[in-house]
Amino acid sequence: MPPVEKLVRGFERHTIPEEGWTHEAHLKVALWYLFHQGEEEALCRMRTGIIAYNLYLGHQNTPEAGYHETLTVFWITVLKHFLEAHPHLNYDEALSEFLQSPQSASAYPKTFFSESLLQSVRARSRWVAPDLQPL
Repeated sequence: MPPVEKLVRGFERHTIPEEGWTHEAHLKVALWYLFHQGEEEALCRMRTGIIAYNLYLGHQNTPEAGYHETLTVFWITVLKHFLEAHPHLNYDEALSEFLQSPQSASAYPKTFFSESLLQSVRARSRWVAPDLQPL
């Protein structure tokens, strides 16, 4: 089984050690779901998967910590636009190219969202449009 599929299965089965669930791991799994199952399924799987994985690790999903809806929708949207702009790439090529792009940086959302908006309860609980520039 290719390493990314092992990562996806580990995410689904909650077998990834906490230190292995990095920003890059989030992106790999989200891109895999987008590439193979489309936007709606990817968003659903990431949303429910992150919530369940947090609980499995003993973390809470509260208004102040844990799952973040706006960031999840943001990353799915960014990855979807990337795939649409590169329809000729297979998954491995798309992943490699995306991870080398400035869009993959964990700070990239701050290009669009103020820190106060990202830290708000509203943004954690539901999609909130960017307040600095449109996505």
